[in-house]
Amino acid sequence: MKLRLVHDQHPTQFVFTFKIYNIGVEVRQGTGRYKDTQVVMLTPRYVLSNQTSFGLSLSHIDRIDQPNEHVKVASKCSLIWNENFEDNRMICVKRDDVKYWSCPFRIDLISSFHVTMRDVDETPQFLRVEVILNSAIFYVTFTDVRYYPPPIQLENLSDVPVLYQQKIERPCSHLRTICKARSAVDYAWDDHYAPKLLILQVFENKSNFYDPQKPGMGPPLVYTNDVFIKFAHSFNRQKPKDGFTDELELALEVLHKGKVILNKLNPSDSSRNQLWRFTQDGCLENIGMNNRAKMGERYVLDVLDNGGFVLMMLKRNSARDRFQKWQFTSEKQLRCKVEGMFVEARKTEVVLAIPNKKSILNKKGIPLEQIWELQSQLPGSGILDVECFHRGPTLLCLSVRKTRVDEMYLKVVRITDRQKSCQTPAMYRSGQLFHLQPPSSGCETNFNNVWNFELNVSMQNGIGLSFINGLHEELIYARFQGIVLHVNRQGPTYQITGSVEVIQADNQLLTTDRWQVLFCQQDMTSTDPSLQESHVSVPALKLEMNWTPLEHYDAFDCFRLKMCDLSVQLDETLLWKIVQFVQKTEAAESMKPNALLQPPNTELDKLDRVQARRCYFGTFDLEIGAVALSVVTVGISGLPPDLRKLKRQFNVKLVSFENAMISLPPFRQFRYFETFSFLIETLNKFYLEELKNQTFNIVVTMDAFGNPLGLASDLKESFEGLLFEGNLGGFVSGLGYCFTNSLSKVASSMATGVGALTRRMLRCQPQADSNTALAHLYCGVKGLGVGVLGGLTAILTNTYNESRKGGLTGAVRGITTGAVDTVTKPVQGIFDLVEGTASAPVQGIFDLVEGTASAVKEIVGGPSTRKSHFPLHRVRLPRVTMNLQSLLPCYSERLAYAQLELLRISGFATNEMLLDVEMLLDQATTKNRVKQYALICSEQCYIVRQIDLEPSSVVQRIPYKQLKLIQAVPVSEKNSFFGTIEVVLEISSGRRQRLPHIWCNRFEVAKRLCEKVGRAKQLYDHGKRTLNTVDDFDIL
Repeated sequence: MKLRLVHDQHPTQFVFTFKIYNIGVEVRQGTGRYKDTQVVMLTPRYVLSNQTSFGLSLSHIDRIDQPNEHVKVASKCSLIWNENFEDNRMICVKRDDVKYWSCPFRIDLISSFHVTMRDVDETPQFLRVEVILNSAIFYVTFTDVRYYPPPIQLENLSDVPVLYQQKIERPCSHLRTICKARSAVDYAWDDHYAPKLLILQVFENKSNFYDPQKPGMGPPLVYTNDVFIKFAHSFNRQKPKDGFTDELELALEVLHKGKVILNKLNPSDSSRNQLWRFTQDGCLENIGMNNRAKMGERYVLDVLDNGGFVLMMLKRNSARDRFQKWQFTSEKQLRCKVEGMFVEARKTEVVLAIPNKKSILNKKGIPLEQIWELQSQLPGSGILDVECFHRGPTLLCLSVRKTRVDEMYLKVVRITDRQKSCQTPAMYRSGQLFHLQPPSSGCETNFNNVWNFELNVSMQNGIGLSFINGLHEELIYARFQGIVLHVNRQGPTYQITGSVEVIQADNQLLTTDRWQVLFCQQDMTSTDPSLQESHVSVPALKLEMNWTPLEHYDAFDCFRLKMCDLSVQLDETLLWKIVQFVQKTEAAESMKPNALLQPPNTELDKLDRVQARRCYFGTFDLEIGAVALSVVTVGISGLPPDLRKLKRQFNVKLVSFENAMISLPPFRQFRYFETFSFLIETLNKFYLEELKNQTFNIVVTMDAFGNPLGLASDLKESFEGLLFEGNLGGFVSGLGYCFTNSLSKVASSMATGVGALTRRMLRCQPQADSNTALAHLYCGVKGLGVGVLGGLTAILTNTYNESRKGGLTGAVRGITTGAVDTVTKPVQGIFDLVEGTASAPVQGIFDLVEGTASAVKEIVGGPSTRKSHFPLHRVRLPRVTMNLQSLLPCYSERLAYAQLELLRISGFATNEMLLDVEMLLDQATTKNRVKQYALICSEQCYIVRQIDLEPSSVVQRIPYKQLKLIQAVPVSEKNSFFGTIEVVLEISSGRRQRLPHIWCNRFEVAKRLCEKVGRAKQLYDHGKRTLNTVDDFDIL
């Protein structure tokens, strides 16, 4: 949003002067008491923060030439920036101690990068810029690059300077910089929106383009490097005493007419008559002679064979290859193709002659007058090899020595002389954080003393994680099966690889029938039988990581995480349980009870990016397979009272859908150097955008539309079974199932919508164990009856209740709402009847409106029940979470089964908690086998008897509230192996009742049961005397 202020007090001739302010608009939703409140905040759109140690100057790209438009920002200060150019939000920055401005960069695009400025001598100077979007504000933070490795580093290990610049259409002259010989320079792209190509140039404007992002050898840099042919003996002579030096430092020179003589070496001679060049065809050219020649003529070194074999420059003639092709031998002799003859110096003349045996010889037996040396006009060989490779987040040019560990993560562009690449000395630049030098001996000693190790872990059964809240409820049990882990440490680097074969997470709430939460296995969502029957073992999760912790950042050469196909089912009850768990642990500040009582925060978030830990990823690869997503919702009345209160504090509404197939593309980054928080923000943005793009896949599976995608899939499978397999029964069953399933979902959604118009929730909730067709039909008919009864009495009851609250105004309101209820409640009941006749699967503890499943759907069954991508059973039953010592016991399958038995006995009520179980009697007779055991719970003790495999029954209850005496009584010596338990209850004041004796196998068992019941009664009495705190939002 823009605010335009026109200053009519200072107009120009025709136009009023004006100022534009950029304003960001942010809407914050309240929670708790203020859940229906929305705060609209007007904030600055751009905030620029200078966290460097320098003062900065800022300017828009179009106003660099207007000094009065420049903005100064002191170190450690911030300012609000207003952008007047809507379609060109780009600024330039300059340090106060630097001459030239940087190239423009955008401030409305989330990114982070180095900004390059040029000093007086055109040396690059850098700042780090990070642009993030927080709420409605773009924060642009400038920081020093002290702890950042340079993005590009050029190492010039040759003997010649190299000119480098970025490929820009119209580059300024100060953007071209020289990298001196035997030196290294840091570099970052000048223009971030120009092609990322680097131009390297050496002498005579001969240049090539290089892409530092592509490792490997690039085209070589070639420059002309002519040579002087020196008479070696003239350079080795001592200076004569008379001072005559004409015979010293002689070299081959060509006279104007082409004769070759010896003359004093003169490197600065502009005629270039002493410069020679060996050509590709083996000839020897003189630079000055060919420069004077006519167009198309070429003169090469030749021999006048009829004139005493004197050297002469003649036109190139292939018929004279015997005298025009030359070779410089390893003994430093110059010869042509005439055998046995070499170039020889005779005072000022140069001839081709046979070695004179009377001449002075060197150590190798070569006459001194036939020894020549080549001296290049320029340093180097004339060919420079350029190699680009990566050593972390920096590109490096030319490095042949090992670096220290803190510097081993660089991008490299390497330039070396082709003939001297193996003899390049190391370089060192003082005063910089990232050096290129061999490690010192002390550093090597430290690394050799590092404790290296290798660790291999294999767990076929895996690891299980159990999440238990403060209310002693197990929420989720997750098992990671088939774990294989390999850790190898070499020096400071950790190499970690690991895999998990199967991942399964179950909903462990006792009253749920949708216990599936997450399941991950290879090709789980695939319908191809060949893939499902394949015996190739592919893990559900695979991790590969190469990690080196450094002083200022963590370096990951490789980080790959791959997950196979996923099935996820989100149950609303479980989600609110998790929110409640997070709230109790105070892990999230925004979910604390005190925070829910506060109005929405109107303060701007403060970001500290300077102290954030950074990470480098050479390769970051995150890949997730296909996701089958389902969401199961319940009405507000279907939640427990505590979760109902919690849900009212948040404006969160879930939509029910089933098996929405979501395909997420892999997230890949290469040579990525950012903060961890920036990485998290990038991942959130990436996957949220992908979910938004696949909204249609969710819409076509919503219950409100009858899950049309599921309907089409069921119809397809039914017709395939009829046409290809001839299964008529399966076709009829599938056809009935798919239509009744869709009708059930639509009826459930419509009943929920109609029920939202009424404010009375009086209809019954079906029992969680009603899983028969008759029970579903009964609940539907009962819902219809309650709806019709509510409609008939709505006007009278609403008018009476509202008039008591608000008098005459309340009476009018009651008549109005009653009239609405007269229509909506019967309609709601009709939908319940339709739903009860058409939907099938057990919904757990259903909502009063959308709860029942269909009798028709239960009878016909269908293929959709077999389409679930989850396993058929839980990993394990829900655990008992508290024992008689108020501690968390180890998992026991016996206790888990006893807990399910208690749940059946109590009618699926969860107000009682199982503490322990004790086997009292186990007798086998000729007719049957009798088991009697005690379920020691939080409020009473149940004595349960089971005969053979028949359902167990409660034969006795011992309520702790009325318990006055419980003691073990030994039996006579004749039957000493038996024991009985005497129980006395106080039913009312002064009135006691003695219960029938409880028989046990042994007296020790009876005594142990008495101790456990006594301990359970102590816990019960202690709980009754304990005052429970109530959160403030519970009484709103």
